[in-house]
Amino acid sequence: MLSAAVHEQLGTLPSDVKAGLPDGRRVRVVASFTDGAGAFCREYETAASGRTGYVGVACREWAEWSLRFAMATDSGTDGYAPASSMEALDAFYAATGASPLLATEAEREHLD
Repeated sequence: MLSAAVHEQLGTLPSDVKAGLPDGRRVRVVASFTDGAGAFCREYETAASGRTGYVGVACREWAEWSLRFAMATDSGTDGYAPASSMEALDAFYAATGASPLLATEAEREHLD
C-alpha cells in the first residue's frame, strides 16, 4: 500500500528529483513509462538514513496509484548495491510489457 505522501509525490514529482516525506524518508522518482495496457507508471525509491530503502513501481489507474512492485534494497554503509539485486525489477518490466522510458515532455503531460 502506498502512503498518502508517496501517492502525492508520484503525481507531481519529475523524474530524478528528490523530495522529503513527513516520516523523515526521502523519495526519488527514477523513471516514468507506460505498461503493456497503457497505464502511466513510475519507478521510485524511498530511503532514510540508517533504515532499509525500497524500490517500487506504481501505476495510475484513473486518479489512483496502484502499487505493482516493491522490494527492499539494502545498499549497506558504502552505498553500493549489486546489480543482481535488481533482477526481479527487470523481470517485472519484461513481464508487464513496459515501454521505453518516457521523455521529459511526455512525462510532464501525465503529471498533475
